[in-house]
Amino acid sequence: MSIGSQSQLPGWDADPDRGHAQQLLSVARRYYEDQMSQAEIATVIGYSRPTVGRLLAQARREGIVQIQVDDPFERVSELERILAARFEINQVRVTSIGSTHDPVAEVGAACAEILGRVVAPGMSVGLSTGRMHRAVVGHLKTDLAPRDSTFVQLVGGLPEGSPIMDGREVCQRFAAAFGGVAVTMEAPLMATTKREARSYQSLPDVARSLAAAAAVDIAVVGVGAGFHHPTGVFDQVISTRHIRELRRRGAVGHILAQFFDHDGAVIANSVQELVVGLRIERLRSIPHVIAVATGAHKAEALAAALRGRLVDAVVLDYPAARALADYNKR
Repeated sequence: MSIGSQSQLPGWDADPDRGHAQQLLSVARRYYEDQMSQAEIATVIGYSRPTVGRLLAQARREGIVQIQVDDPFERVSELERILAARFEINQVRVTSIGSTHDPVAEVGAACAEILGRVVAPGMSVGLSTGRMHRAVVGHLKTDLAPRDSTFVQLVGGLPEGSPIMDGREVCQRFAAAFGGVAVTMEAPLMATTKREARSYQSLPDVARSLAAAAAVDIAVVGVGAGFHHPTGVFDQVISTRHIRELRRRGAVGHILAQFFDHDGAVIANSVQELVVGLRIERLRSIPHVIAVATGAHKAEALAAALRGRLVDAVVLDYPAARALADYNKR
């Protein structure tokens, strides 16, 4: 027998229950998918409008139509709760899902809003450098009440012409917004030699800034994802030799231009010896260290920084937060 040519058996589709279910499905599709009105559907199928209404209500009761309110904010809130519990931290902020805006700008805006609320009069805040800090600065409100706060540069400055906002400017812009003062240093982030780095750190203004940095109430830092794509922070400093050394030592991320491993343990290496700035070990003694980051590729570095207690609060975009939650399951 040719299957393609066989005739349909009599009564195959004669089940009244099945026929009624198909009618419910047809009415529901016309109403919810084709956006037809109940009156239009009644005309097409030959029933009254009240009957169409009763069919739609039955379709909902029987689960043919399931109406679900999908609240993106609830998903974000749940993800915040998961991260807070998993890493035993209290401060987690995740920005909106599926936004068409720049994620760096969104995280910057969220961090600026948080700081606008939590920075109290007389408080000191340590700030590093980078594109995330530039985004935070760009979203600081101009009508903040003066707070007599102090904003401290955590690491030395970047070379002239760098596209990344320099730490001095970050602190000055914060001080202007909050009506406070900036404590900055005249030194490069990366010295050319270990001896030069020690020389810079012995200068009075640098020593003063580093002492103030170690005593801040809040620090805001960026988190770098390993060394696979070095940022402008390491321009003309990190070499193939350095990369081999860092890979051998298990580097997964960096904060304040200093590298750490999978457990958040600081890696002693020749690059770190060139940094003019606060040692990242000192972050553990600062009451609140906020990490700002975007992108799923940051998950491993963020997990390590949290495990090592280098940071205890995060402001992330949704992809970074989702990847971090999934990464910690491994």
